Amino acid sequence: MGSVMGVIDAISEYFPEANQRYCCRHLYNNFKARFPRILLRDHFWDATRACNREEFNESMNAMKTIDIAAYN
Repeated sequence: MGSVMGVIDAISEYFPEANQRYCCRHLYNNFKARFPRILLRDHFWDATRACNREEFNESMNAMKTIDIAAYN
């Protein structure tokens, strides 16, 4: 173990079977700093609310047509 380890790295090391989830609100705050367009915001939240992979992919593909960097 290195002298400096992030929380995610530490959890992965000590609890390898644990699932990992992220808060979409925090992800969106980082996202909107780089991509402030309203339409991208709508597609971001549509993707987070998707109930299945098909809906998620539709939202992400719509975002991709607007801004490839936001998609990546």
